[in-house]
Amino acid sequence: MLKVIAAFLAPFVLSFFFILYNLLGMILSNDPLTFSFGGFSFVYIFALPAFLFIAVPASFIIERVNKGVRWLNYILAGIIGGGIVIFINTVNSNQDFVYTPDAIVAYMLAGFSFYLTILILEILEQKFQNNEDN
Repeated sequence: MLKVIAAFLAPFVLSFFFILYNLLGMILSNDPLTFSFGGFSFVYIFALPAFLFIAVPASFIIERVNKGVRWLNYILAGIIGGGIVIFINTVNSNQDFVYTPDAIVAYMLAGFSFYLTILILEILEQKFQNNEDN
């Protein structure tokens, strides 16, 4: 249940990471700083199904295997899941398979944001359980 809740909250974290990523790019290229709530909702609308249908099952696999560094496994799962999404879109639209560095960074951020959301929820759950025991 915690992973499903994380799937609904992770797009907010992902949007925050996108804001930081774009802010850095705007500062480095001397572009004017802009923000759009439409872009925020766009990220949420497209990220929510991806988190529900890709990240939640991948997190069960990551937790079962439990090898290596957890955050790195989620980042790798984001890259693999992103590749699958791009492949499916390529097959459906008869376009070339193009996996750009920007897309790789976006999917890495998606995997990391899901990991960070799960970690925060696990910490909160642990604190609530400790308060109930006392």
